[in-house]
Amino acid sequence: LDEPTSQLDPVAGDELLGVLRRLNEEWGTAVVLAEHRLERAGPMADRAVVLGAGRVVAAGPPGTVLGDLPGAPPVAHLGHLLGWDPVPLTVRDARRLARAHPLDLSELGGVDDRFASPTPPSSPEVGVGASGDVLVAARGVAVGHAGAAPVVAGIDLELRAGEIVALLGRNGAGKTTLLRTLADLAAPLRGTVERRDRVALLPQDPSSLLFSPTVRAEVAETCRLLGHDRAGVDLWLDRLGLTPLADRHPRSLSTGERQRVAVAAVAVGGAPTLLLDEPTRGIDAASRAALETAATEHAAEGGVVVIATHDVELAARCATRVVVLGGGEVVADGPARDVLSGSLFAPQVLRVLPPFLTVAEVAAALAALGRGAS
Repeated sequence: LDEPTSQLDPVAGDELLGVLRRLNEEWGTAVVLAEHRLERAGPMADRAVVLGAGRVVAAGPPGTVLGDLPGAPPVAHLGHLLGWDPVPLTVRDARRLARAHPLDLSELGGVDDRFASPTPPSSPEVGVGASGDVLVAARGVAVGHAGAAPVVAGIDLELRAGEIVALLGRNGAGKTTLLRTLADLAAPLRGTVERRDRVALLPQDPSSLLFSPTVRAEVAETCRLLGHDRAGVDLWLDRLGLTPLADRHPRSLSTGERQRVAVAAVAVGGAPTLLLDEPTRGIDAASRAALETAATEHAAEGGVVVIATHDVELAARCATRVVVLGGGEVVADGPARDVLSGSLFAPQVLRVLPPFLTVAEVAAALAALGRGAS
């Protein structure tokens, strides 16, 4: 199975992996999973194989092989930070180690802005998470087909400069429909959408945007169509780690690389509001890190980024705000820490060492106390 959980919400992903586990254990069926979401697939594996440049670079027990990868589960990175041995791959193992090696951070008096993710570049105008101007506002928006139940019903939502908004929800909750409506690609049945400036949408399938012979030409084509100069081409190639691939054909690239090219082709147009629909599906850790950095920098410059995703770890690392859809309605909307702490979307580190959301927050807290892990 090639990336079978990349577009599934956490509950559906766990259900699929449960079916595969039963096929393996009860029927003796061999299962081979190509996966980047190792927090899901890693713990159920009997053996792990890592490929690099078309060759096997590591193979063996998952605990030995996966724990050192950049894309290892967050609890594995937490284990490295705190010196746990063996490095855990599951929340259950991490909790056991946390009990055996308690970490006293009581002197901090809780988590505050000094330790919270993200930590964006400084900006003279607006920083990530600042309360900036409203760039897009949906008022009582309902979207669907005439005669059928609305896919999105009664949405009220404001997107402000400086925000990175993670849009979460189960498959079919209405995330894609809402993004298309905010981008003026779907007309609401009721309600209005007010846009202060241009809005750019990255669809789920990046290949639908890629048709030029090189990566550089693909990004430059957006500038040509909009009548802009090409000054931003090199900026976005560099920001998304695409400069070494600038002369390659986009369709010769990996899924994660194509995804980054599509983001660059959308963002180079200069729209303050970027709507990204499942931008991390099927991408590796390096591509995900480049995307997170680009989103953080765009928000720090006074834009807003909305990321529709099932990747709660990404939301924990870079979102300032989380909006959860359910049945076409907003069921939660607030600061990332508050929403993630009180939902099924809690990231791994929070389940092991609350109230921390990420490994970076734990590292910052330790540094603030002037000591390393014990």
